[in-house]
Amino acid sequence: MATTGGRIWFRQSSPIFNAFTTDSKDTNLAWAGGSGIIHTTDGGGPPVGIIPITNEIPYDYKLCQNYPNPFNPSTNIKYQISKSGHVKLVVYDMQGKQLAELVNQKQIAGTYETDWDATGYSTGVYFYSLIIDGKIIDTKKMILIK
Repeated sequence: MATTGGRIWFRQSSPIFNAFTTDSKDTNLAWAGGSGIIHTTDGGGPPVGIIPITNEIPYDYKLCQNYPNPFNPSTNIKYQISKSGHVKLVVYDMQGKQLAELVNQKQIAGTYETDWDATGYSTGVYFYSLIIDGKIIDTKKMILIK
């Protein structure tokens, strides 16, 4: 707890950031720092959709096969990174057109998972790629069946 500018700030921790949020006068204002600094004026909350699985540091980069596969309408994608870096997890159609960006942020070494909700997409084959610091690490195929 700290006091600055007449406000009382409380520490909140998550696997990604250490955050300070204000007292009840302004519950939407928060500052957080980790590998960078983020700020919210609308409550922000913890990062949504990307879940760190463990605190263990993986030996290598790995993109797992989505589960379930085939799927309808959503699937889970798990990946691990051995060093901190800018991580992108991108979904493409058969023509290579980017359809969704599931992850686009700096992450520390660890194992993560996220979901892709394909509601609104048609039955077919899709691809997803793990990209670290601009380099494609791996690409996998998944099948949506409606």
